[in-house]
Amino acid sequence: MSKHSDLNSIDEQIIKLQEKKKSLQAKQEKEIGKYLLKSWNVSSLNLEDIFKLIDLNKPTEPTNINNILADNKNLNSTNKEPSSSNL
Repeated sequence: MSKHSDLNSIDEQIIKLQEKKKSLQAKQEKEIGKYLLKSWNVSSLNLEDIFKLIDLNKPTEPTNINNILADNKNLNSTNKEPSSSNL
């Protein structure tokens, strides 16, 4: 294979991967939206009201997801009942 065809092949692979990434991001956004509508029980509202609700509840500072997940994990571990094996 020539260097030119190798480069073309790599370019084609990059384009395919970019398209796949875009598709996966769209799927993720759709799933997040479905989850939000279901968990907040707002699927009967119109879009404008849903957007207002989201805007009213969004964080005012940038979210550090690692801190949120760590805090949630700590809360869950401190709220667990001791098992009989720990007594």
